[in-house]
Parts: sequence; C-alpha cells; structure tokens
Amino acid sequence: TGSVSEEERTEALGRMDPLAAELAAAARRIPETLSGTRLSEGDRRSFQALVDTLGEQAESLKAQVTAKDLEAARRLLTEINATCVSCHDRFRDLSGPMMESGPQRAEAAPFEGPGA
Repeated sequence: TGSVSEEERTEALGRMDPLAAELAAAARRIPETLSGTRLSEGDRRSFQALVDTLGEQAESLKAQVTAKDLEAARRLLTEINATCVSCHDRFRDLSGPMMESGPQRAEAAPFEGPGA
C-alpha cells in the first residue's frame, strides 16, 4: 500500500468511520429486501449466509477503524467488495445493479421481486 502520512491515515480513517457504521446497519436491513420473494430453502440459506458474512465483515471494519488500523481496514474493504459482488452475481435477478464503484447505497428502494 506504500507509505501513508499520519494526516492521510487520519483522513482515510475519518472517512471510513461513518461508512463502516452505515454498512453494518445496511447489512442488518438486507434480508428485508426479500420479503415476499419466492426462493428455495437452499437459496434463502445461501443468501442469509452471505448477509451474515457481510455483517461480520462490517463489524470487523468498524473495529479496525476504531483501532486506527488502516491496513487491516483496507483489507476488509477488499473482502467486503468480494462479498457484495458474490451476492449480486449469485442473486442477480434479485439484486440491484452494481455501480462501477460498488453496490448501490443501502437507501435504495427495496426490490419488489417475483412473488411480491
């Protein structure tokens, strides 16, 4: 990652702090987007496992930001991105579109999918 000044580290962690909290809250809301959507039990379990992983990663990100560990936070962001992409790929018919910079913001309207 190269050398980062203390000022850059503080700025980056300051930007990550509210985003980590927002991501953790969004992960808790994600299952609501499936209300009324027909999924097999296996698909529902797979979806929930990805949601649980995202929630754990978001909580870990909050902890790393609090600990001021920028390198660990950056690694977690990479893992979080992979989790998001995996879920959106797996549940493409249910997911919102992925933007170039990552998934849409959590405030996007819930998906009214098949069976809703």
